[in-house]
Parts: sequence; C-alpha cells; structure tokens
Amino acid sequence: MTEYSPTTNIDQILQSRSRNENGKSAYSCDEEGNVILAEAKKGVPLSDVWNIPFLNPKARERVGYPTQKPILLMERILHIASNEGDVVLDPFCGSGSMLVAAQMLKRYTIGIDISAEAVELSQKRLENPIKSGSAVVDGNRDAFLVKSDYERTILQGLDAIPVERNSGIDGFLRIYVEDAPVAVKIQKKYESLEDAAHKLTNAAAAKHCKYMILVRTLADEKNTLFSHGFHSLSNDYLLVIDSFDFILNRWLQDRTAIHS
Repeated sequence: MTEYSPTTNIDQILQSRSRNENGKSAYSCDEEGNVILAEAKKGVPLSDVWNIPFLNPKARERVGYPTQKPILLMERILHIASNEGDVVLDPFCGSGSMLVAAQMLKRYTIGIDISAEAVELSQKRLENPIKSGSAVVDGNRDAFLVKSDYERTILQGLDAIPVERNSGIDGFLRIYVEDAPVAVKIQKKYESLEDAAHKLTNAAAAKHCKYMILVRTLADEKNTLFSHGFHSLSNDYLLVIDSFDFILNRWLQDRTAIHS
C-alpha cells in the first residue's frame, strides 16, 4: 500500500525507485538520464498518519542520500521507543538520520552500515547535526495545504491523488493510460478556461503525461479555448468536463429562464 501525506509533491508520486549496484534505493533513470515513471498507484491512502513532510530539495538537513529520512520522523519514533540516556542501535544507518536524532535527544548511539560512504556521511552529520523545521509538525499544517475543500471533493470524485503547491496540476488519476500518468486541473475563479488549459498542458508535458483532464467550474461565454488550436488537443489528449455544481447551476438557470 502506498501512503501519501498532505504535502506529497509531484515527483514523489511519479518517480520510480530501484536498487543500484550497491543495493541502495535510488531514483530510476534511463541511459539518457531521464526520469523513469513509477507504475500506477494501487490501494487507499492511510488516514491515521503522522503529518511529517518529506525532505524537500532545499531542506537544510538534506545530504543527497536516496533513502534519507527526516530527523523529525526519527525523533517521533525515538520518543515512543526509548528514553533519555538509552543506547540506540541502527544496524543499517545509511545517511545517519536516526543517529543524529538520537544524539539530539540525549541518547547514546551505535551505527552500522556495510557502505563506507554511509559511515563517513553519518560521522560528518554527527559532528555537525542539522535539523530542518516543519510548519506541519509545529502545528501550522494549513500553511502547506492550498487545496480548498471544494477542490478536494472534486479530486476525490475522480479518485485522484491531490498535489499541493502546483499551479498547473491539482492531482493525478490513480490509473495510468498508455503507461503514463493522467494529470488533472481544476479551473480557478481567476482563470479563464483557456488559461487553465495552457497551465495544465505545460505542466503535464514537464511530467511526461500523455492525457489530461480539465474540470470547468465557471461559465465563460468569451472563452476561446476551441478557436486557438486546442480543438484537436481536446479531442485526443485533453478531456474537458464540467464540475457537478457547474452542471447544476446551469440547469437551474435554464429552468428559471424557461419559466420567467
């Protein structure tokens, strides 16, 4: 089962991982260095989870190790499983996150790893421990959540995985089409349908999406989506659908006009 947190980013959802020649987990790339997409996601995301975000590329504690875990996560585990002054053993210490967390919480540590690179990296981190902060863990979870309840309801109806903080893509369908993810965007109140389609098309291309779904939420009689070269795209690659409230409001308006 795959778990997605509220702060899951696009690359986490799409990128495949594999074991390299040293047995380490690494992001998969082809011979030209292009990212290899993961398979379609299965299962239902867990709801009772710790809201600890992934380490973003600019996190102060990030060291570039493929399996590096956030110190905040290690601290949470240590608070449950140990007390101050205990000895913490990590027989597969990797980048040393557990050792750094234990040291910060005044535990004694023993780290073991078959990789000399991992041992050296862990030693350096213990000499200069750095922990990134998190607004999610500090209680400001909403600082990371930009999707409205309305948008989440639409994505849930499409069985799509939400994506935060991306202006061109709001989510991905759980199923793949032609071995590629399907990007979903919801038209915003400040966007024309044409603007929304342009943003979706550009963002989807960057993520190697072959097909897209655009959810229309606003009536725009001046929209020129199908007169500027988007007609063939809409038929073949882009599905434009109306939100439930859009359909309902238009139906009510038509009924009102008939009886007025």
